[in-house]
Amino acid sequence: MTKFAVDGSVRVGKGHSPVGLTIAGYDFTVTTETDTIHSGDVYCASLRSVVVNLGIKVLKVLVDRRYAAGSCEQETVLEHEHKHVEITREAPRYYAREVSEKVEAMVRPRVLQLASLEEARTVYAPMIRAELQPLFQAIRDRAAERNAQLDEREGDASKLHRCEHW
Repeated sequence: MTKFAVDGSVRVGKGHSPVGLTIAGYDFTVTTETDTIHSGDVYCASLRSVVVNLGIKVLKVLVDRRYAAGSCEQETVLEHEHKHVEITREAPRYYAREVSEKVEAMVRPRVLQLASLEEARTVYAPMIRAELQPLFQAIRDRAAERNAQLDEREGDASKLHRCEHW
């Protein structure tokens, strides 16, 4: 049975062993540039720019080595695993506009007063990351849910009839 793994976790039903596996891990980073001004004993920080990267840091497709390269069995498993890959890639695209809108709302002019220069330079990225965390989780959840649905739709029975030597 084919399953989808995220961040190293694999769910395989009782009595089944995977013949194919897609391993994926998302990478969500927030990078900021801040303008700072020293005024008395405080530092004022204002956000100049934000870059949010929604990417995939790990994406591997594995097929049981019992199936020879180019065989019907291997091609059938790869066809199914490539659907998992597309689901994995689609999830960040699905939420990209919502992430962009949320970031734009947070970028509106706001000056913070802080005790140190280092804090003034780095204050915004963790705040933005925390605000975006629910959307990052929604991306993971969407991919996991759609991959589980794919496996339910395309269980072993639907693949077995296509090839002679399972």
